[in-house]
Amino acid sequence: MDAFGDEDCGIWRPGDGRGDLAIPYRRRPLRVGPLRIPAAAAAANDHTPRFDSLGNRAPDASTLLRMMRELGVHCLVFPYLAPDARLLRAAMRGQGIACHRDLCEYSPYVDCSRPWDDYWQSLGRSSRATWGRRERRLVRDRDARLQVYSEWAAVAPLWERLLEIEASGWKGEMGTAIAQSPVTRQFYTRLAQALADAGRLRLFTLEIPAQGIIAFELTEFSDGVLYQLKVGYDQAWHKHSPGQALRVQLLRWAFAQPDVRAFDMLGGGGKAAAVKRKWATDATRLETLYLFRPSLPGRLAWLRYRVAPAWKARLLGR
Repeated sequence: MDAFGDEDCGIWRPGDGRGDLAIPYRRRPLRVGPLRIPAAAAAANDHTPRFDSLGNRAPDASTLLRMMRELGVHCLVFPYLAPDARLLRAAMRGQGIACHRDLCEYSPYVDCSRPWDDYWQSLGRSSRATWGRRERRLVRDRDARLQVYSEWAAVAPLWERLLEIEASGWKGEMGTAIAQSPVTRQFYTRLAQALADAGRLRLFTLEIPAQGIIAFELTEFSDGVLYQLKVGYDQAWHKHSPGQALRVQLLRWAFAQPDVRAFDMLGGGGKAAAVKRKWATDATRLETLYLFRPSLPGRLAWLRYRVAPAWKARLLGR
């Protein structure tokens, strides 16, 4: 909230004093024809391609209706929900609350529970030859090595170098690199520190003795899954494809860890979508959930987002 929030953002909590449920939100009106219906959406964006309620208590339908009443909105919109999201379960089990589910995107992942050799063979001859050759050349000719960091004390001295690497490529050219936005820098710095404090930070780097870090992948490890947060490689080493070489070494490492069951690439859109699909063994369907308050504006929003698309599809024979 401190990084990306503004006066329209907040964290809603039930006023029961228990403190075990919280839902970050951003007020965002929905357009229904000429009307602007007050609504609240998840405080999420493509920097955070997963969303759910926070805390130990799962919300129910009555809680979500209460949230709408207290915020003075008639619709809630929650994107990036995984199949096991508590918000999805609350909507599906709820009574007296209208809802609509829609596809948000597919998030590719690698199943690390199978043998490494089986996975490597499944990638196909062309990918294996290309990625394997690039890794071997960097290891043989440049003595490139994988390093894994989990403590902030070890990561902190490297942090500015990681941001420099990320800004050296197309993200820097487009003005979307972490280092180019103070709020984005603040967000990722605090996130990395918090993950390290919780024992969930995993930073993978490809390092060359004479050059230092030439590629990195910043990940979170939680419940047996490595979640990819940010990647980057030094543009000066572009011809050597250090990012691909690092990915091979990272995955080989992950397959060798008994407590790692998957590598989730978090989001299937953007420039890296096609490459992510090449590495993936499958993809998780992420959904957007719409919840509608039983009010006149809420019913209008329900007609717009639930009924109208269904009728349109029927008329078009889809």
